[in-house]
Amino acid sequence: MAEIEIKVKVQNMAEVQNRLEEAGCRFSDPIRQEDEIFNNVTGATTFNHPANSVIMRIRSSNGKYLLTAKKDRSGELDCVEYEVEVNDPASARGMIELMGFTHTVSVKKTRREGRAGDLEICLDEVDGLGSFMEVEKMSEEDGKKVQSELMDFLMKLGVNPADRIFEGYDTMIYEKEHGQR
Repeated sequence: MAEIEIKVKVQNMAEVQNRLEEAGCRFSDPIRQEDEIFNNVTGATTFNHPANSVIMRIRSSNGKYLLTAKKDRSGELDCVEYEVEVNDPASARGMIELMGFTHTVSVKKTRREGRAGDLEICLDEVDGLGSFMEVEKMSEEDGKKVQSELMDFLMKLGVNPADRIFEGYDTMIYEKEHGQR
């Protein structure tokens, strides 16, 4: 199953959350997430996601640790994803490094999660980047088609298509840290 998403930059998070709640979406309490991102692309001068590359992540959230492997389908925001809870993040990190992956970037954010039908909606405050909203759908359908549907949903909420972001937080932080953004 693929995780397909749309990400947009948000200027006024309270306004966006109010519009979503008026549409029936309810959000979780804030959740602090800290991600350690690893890739195995050697010799890269940018942190990109080449076709068929795999990104590994260890996420700390609410006292739990999740190990995730993601492989792009049509882009960074259209991935096959596998995730499992681990109880020993140090061993998970050792396994990832043993397979030839290196730590690339850390992402820290505060997230509020909600649902609208079969869509997961995340309101994120990302350290060093600002406010974002992600709308995600799990699907085997064509990623571009699903992303178009997700953008239609966002436009009905008044989101400007010009606010769309095509990279993951990991890429944005890496580029910022390396003077590429």
